[in-house]
Amino acid sequence: MPSSNKTLYLALNKWLGSDKPKKDDFNDDNQIIDEAMNAMSVRIDGLSGADSALAEHTSDSAAHVTGGEKASWNGAATNLSSHQSNSGIHVTQQEKAAWSSGGGGPDLVMGEYTGNGVASRKITLGYHAQFGLIFAVNDGMMRVNWAANQLNTNSGCISRIGCSQGISLQTDGFTVMQAQTPPNPADGLTLRLNANGVKYIYFIWK
Repeated sequence: MPSSNKTLYLALNKWLGSDKPKKDDFNDDNQIIDEAMNAMSVRIDGLSGADSALAEHTSDSAAHVTGGEKASWNGAATNLSSHQSNSGIHVTQQEKAAWSSGGGGPDLVMGEYTGNGVASRKITLGYHAQFGLIFAVNDGMMRVNWAANQLNTNSGCISRIGCSQGISLQTDGFTVMQAQTPPNPADGLTLRLNANGVKYIYFIWK
């Protein structure tokens, strides 16, 4: 007969002195133990398979991003942002509109101003010029005063990638310079782009 008491987890026979065990009782216990061990073995194999699958997934370089790739992509994003914000190599909406109204290409605009003699003077255009030429009317592009060892600069160029001496470019115009003191004897260069009463012509490509 089965035992009066049973074990806590597998309910195996737990004999007392008054119990009368039979062969079937031991066979039943062995069957319970065998099935429990088999179930545990199946679970262990499943866990091992999960570890193997995890290891295979972790080592799959096609499904994961490396630290080098992340750094490279972050660098590319920074370079793209820097490129997009570079106004010197991109066309603005205003420039597109201006060019479209002029037949699809950059407009050539001619203007003039009369010098007032101040050291620095801004000529407002209302747009960011691509390239331009400025020169004094009825005078040479450069004039040499041999007696004074002086070279007068009466003209200049502007562009988005650089300007000649005495001129600077802004997003809405350009600034010209006029010497207020005698030139440096070392080079004799005198900036003369805003001489009082002198008429200047400029050609600007938008």
